[in-house]
Amino acid sequence: MQTSLDTETRQIKRWIASFLLLLFGYNPPVFANEMLFCHEAEHYPPYIEFKDGQATKGILIKLISQAASQTGINAKFVARHWLKCQELVRQGRMQALFAMIQTPERSQIFQFPGRENGSQPYLMLSEYPLVVRRNGPLHLDNRLSSLVTEQGLDAQEYAKYRRYGLGAPSGYVVHDQMKQWDVLADLNWPAVKGLQMVALGKLDGYSLDRRIGRALVAQLELGDQLVMSQAPVLSSRWHVPFNRQTYQKHPALIQRFWQEVDRARAAQQLSAADQ
Repeated sequence: MQTSLDTETRQIKRWIASFLLLLFGYNPPVFANEMLFCHEAEHYPPYIEFKDGQATKGILIKLISQAASQTGINAKFVARHWLKCQELVRQGRMQALFAMIQTPERSQIFQFPGRENGSQPYLMLSEYPLVVRRNGPLHLDNRLSSLVTEQGLDAQEYAKYRRYGLGAPSGYVVHDQMKQWDVLADLNWPAVKGLQMVALGKLDGYSLDRRIGRALVAQLELGDQLVMSQAPVLSSRWHVPFNRQTYQKHPALIQRFWQEVDRARAAQQLSAADQ
């Protein structure tokens, strides 16, 4: 015989189920492994390519999507200014960001992959050469090869020919280094505008990832006006760090994800210079 207690028990269970459904629905990153990956809101071929305002393809999108699929993560990509990405992930409003160079300061804020058997998983190797105007002050008499060597940019040598200053994307490690060397121009330009300013002779040079530089120079049809240093101003690895809250909840899942990123990149056989 059904009692009022049984009825009340079923009602309580339904209430609990409804509450959990709402809870699950509003917190998919925790319960369904859906994670928001923030990236630069710039068209940066061949890494990130936009169509109708959405990043639809590119090397990094492909590698991360593949690694996420292998580990059961439902990856959602969100485009923001790079500094905004860092803020959103730091605040826990998004779970991860790419592509980031690891520094001691950033390691205090974000969770990067650790070393296993002496090696650290990573997303990509990157070089940041200096792009200057062809036959301009920094290119004449083979000056570019003495300005940027295997040791990086020679700020003292550059000072001899400085006119407008140099540029790099804001929020990037190469930009921070240029600031420390006191070689930045008064105005800071995003990549496309920066390259155009160099071609116009209104900026001495611009440093950005080599593959992105090649793609943008070709896209802007500036190949006859710009030249890129052989040696990089900066060479480093890119990573996909997470905020610490997410990592603490899913350490094993994220470690597997990093390993899958490493395998996917290795399968692509991409070098830093991509010759």
